[in-house]
Amino acid sequence: MKLEQKRTTLKQKNQTNFPDWSAMMPLVPENGRKPANVYRLIRQAIDKKQFEYGAKLPPSRDLAKRFSISRSTVVAAYEMLAADGYIITKRGSGSFVASNVSRTFKPRISVPEREQKSAYHLCELSIPLENDKAMSVFRRLLNNRAAKACIRHYNYTDPRGTLELREALSAYLRQARGLNLDASQIFITTGTQQSLDLCLRCFLSDKATILVEDPSYHNAIQALEALGKKLEFLPHDKLDDDLNLPPADAILLSPSRRFPLDGTIGLSQRLNLLKWAKDNNAMIIEDDYDSEIRFEASPMTAIQGLDDNGSVIYFGTFSKTLFAGLQCAYMVVPSHLCERLIKFRSLVDRRAVTFVEEALADFINGGHYARHLRRSARIVKNNRDALVKGLQSGKGANLMQLAPPRQGLHLVTLLDKNINDVALEAELQKAGFAVRAISNYCRNSRENGLLMGYCGFSPELYEQAGKAISDIIDTYKTCNRLF
Repeated sequence: MKLEQKRTTLKQKNQTNFPDWSAMMPLVPENGRKPANVYRLIRQAIDKKQFEYGAKLPPSRDLAKRFSISRSTVVAAYEMLAADGYIITKRGSGSFVASNVSRTFKPRISVPEREQKSAYHLCELSIPLENDKAMSVFRRLLNNRAAKACIRHYNYTDPRGTLELREALSAYLRQARGLNLDASQIFITTGTQQSLDLCLRCFLSDKATILVEDPSYHNAIQALEALGKKLEFLPHDKLDDDLNLPPADAILLSPSRRFPLDGTIGLSQRLNLLKWAKDNNAMIIEDDYDSEIRFEASPMTAIQGLDDNGSVIYFGTFSKTLFAGLQCAYMVVPSHLCERLIKFRSLVDRRAVTFVEEALADFINGGHYARHLRRSARIVKNNRDALVKGLQSGKGANLMQLAPPRQGLHLVTLLDKNINDVALEAELQKAGFAVRAISNYCRNSRENGLLMGYCGFSPELYEQAGKAISDIIDTYKTCNRLF
């Protein structure tokens, strides 16, 4: 009898006083019961103190039945809650509300849809991952790594970064980009800007002359100027087959997706660049910008993979294909320069093993990153096609030179030389379209056009936006407002 009473008492303790789930169901849209919706619902219930500290959550199978959704959706939501510190999971016991969870819930304010997104952000040049499958997987991997923290996470480590990630990147870059490298040549950084900063300060003198494409990414140019480097600007079409570059200490370029005007530097041009670097004892800084998302183009071997003289430093990043908050990029350095950079970095940027780097290694080794890129390419291609269709269907189609890109996350439409693209950018912004004027990226050259990204919205919205932009360009041309 006493044993039965103990069992009853234990059962009552393990039962959680949950709110009425049926009353909360409208918060989970019928057409989209995704892990993020379930995650948000439970998180808000925790923040509202509807669950006690340490309260046990229902088994995923039971909750799936209550919501009439798949169990895998609930499991994914629980993993997201665990990754954000809202719950803890004990093997064999279940999931429980964390005792140290922050109680900072604020009621959601209803905002009219027109104010939620005041502009089509067509300058968005990275893949949104808020509700993406890849993010759910990465959360799980990150949570798993954090749960296995050990003594090595409390100390400084190799200045190059976590070995597991460097080995994963080495295998991936050999296969995907044709690089010639091993893990000892890879340095993990917080972004391409840090890669460039380390490269400039460690390998180039204060009086170094650097060749830069014009137009080019202005943040990189500003970084070069801030360090006092002498810059020489090359017109976009200067890198042709009959390469005749002036002597310099280095050249900075993005050969696989030239920013912002698009285009790829061909094989013969790449070989000529390597010859120029060897003849001038110069360095090629290869920023492999926007090369991962391809929908029609076959990948061309990076310049680093063609180099047999140790002249190329290669940059890559996850900020566009995953998310900028990851703060994870990398640089591949010639073997004979590695020791020099190791010593330099140990003085200016001591590093420790991070869960993020370990989880990212798991993400790559498990094939998740490659699958994410393939899936993203299909989505991005549909967006690109829709934006191009909209631009070509509008009244200003004949005023634009538009070549749909075969890879990457943005397109460029060139305009008549007489059109002030900066003024047009401002007018489009007023109309609700955030784009970028090409002339803002120019120094000595004169290019007119608009840069537009195609990430973050549906194809239908991109088609509507493209047509509206085309009509606005025609309207201003007719009114002679920009001539």
